[in-house]
Amino acid sequence: MEAIKDRFVELDKKEIANEIDASLYCQGIDRNKQNKIVLGDLDEPDYSKVLELKNETDINTESEIKNKRLLNAYIEFKKWISVFDYDQLNEYWFKLINNTIVVRLDTEKAKDAYKLFETINNRGLKLSPTDIIKNFLLGHASAVDEKTLKKVRGYWKSVIVSLDGIETDNFFRQYLMGILQRKITVSKLIFEFKKYYLTTVKESNILPEYKLYNNFEEYQNGDEIHSDENEESESSSDEQKIVSPKITKKISIIEFAKSLKKAADIYGKIINRTFDNKNINKHLYNLHRISSTPAYTFFLSLFQQNIDDKTVMKILILIETFMLRRHICEYRTGELDDIFPKLTNVGKDNIVNKIKNQLKKHFPGNEVFGEKLANHSFKGNADRAKYLLEQFEYDLIADQGEYVINSGNEVHLEHIIPKTIKTKKAQKEYGDWVSYLGDNCPS
Repeated sequence: MEAIKDRFVELDKKEIANEIDASLYCQGIDRNKQNKIVLGDLDEPDYSKVLELKNETDINTESEIKNKRLLNAYIEFKKWISVFDYDQLNEYWFKLINNTIVVRLDTEKAKDAYKLFETINNRGLKLSPTDIIKNFLLGHASAVDEKTLKKVRGYWKSVIVSLDGIETDNFFRQYLMGILQRKITVSKLIFEFKKYYLTTVKESNILPEYKLYNNFEEYQNGDEIHSDENEESESSSDEQKIVSPKITKKISIIEFAKSLKKAADIYGKIINRTFDNKNINKHLYNLHRISSTPAYTFFLSLFQQNIDDKTVMKILILIETFMLRRHICEYRTGELDDIFPKLTNVGKDNIVNKIKNQLKKHFPGNEVFGEKLANHSFKGNADRAKYLLEQFEYDLIADQGEYVINSGNEVHLEHIIPKTIKTKKAQKEYGDWVSYLGDNCPS
């Protein structure tokens, strides 16, 4: 509406602009201008700053707005309607104010609002798992008391700040998989989260869902029920035995929210590569280029432990090798959501060797890897190809950490082999690449 108002001003239609202004702002008894729409604590300061922008100079020099999405939305709207003449803009504005319906639902108590929110979702308004988890957590906090709600809401705010720009549903799924040490699908995320929450949080017995979920035995007395018929019954003596997480002591809702905040902070650092150690960030970037998202389940646990950076580096390099080989050999990616959650239980002592032992049965050998690499197509995986070429270069110069190859944006990936090499015409035009490359050359 602010962007539309600006355009009407540009078209010298100030009467309509004043009508829009009256919809956006009001005055109190002190006659000071106030926003009619007030956003939540996170976005309200930035929203007000966006509305205060007067011209292109303000937009280009604005640096105080933290949520750039709000600013960019305003900029995009201005660009979109900048080509509208008066008739086009007036028609759009007419449709907007006459065909848009806002439904306001008032409740006396916060807990009723959260319950209503979930009811709306059950009636067909599709909400994300994150929306439902937020509603469930804050709704429970509001049912405890106002002080608890305030603290839990503060921790939730920190969760959202840490995960800004990150797919939050992925965080909650991987967070839960690491705790439960097993695969969880997106479709089961809400169910599994509530089930874990209701058997972990002290105050959960006041929730209506408690009696329903309390009948489930999956987390009762610590032992999880397994139904994997293919699970190996024997393991090597060196391999860390995987056991289900045991709930030895229930925690308060505030402690639960605090642990969620801590995990979100770590997850944000993993995704954005903002740890203090630049070498750790470098290897996290390598893992990103290889496509190693399933490993973040284990990293959430790893970075919450007090493990020295040197050991962490060894683990990251090990998983780099593991992920690259599996991708090149085209192993099933679905298996990774079974592999990495189980690593969260290896413990700190001798952790590198324990991880090696856990991964080795899923690890492609040299012979298989060599054959697959010779014929692997990197089409659509330029980052992975650049990563591999970088490792060749580091090996050839016997690098000891003294050199850093420029980022993939600065180093170009060039084709040196013709796309077609086996036809007579191609051999005549481009040369005998088949003989040069050998029997396993690509077609």
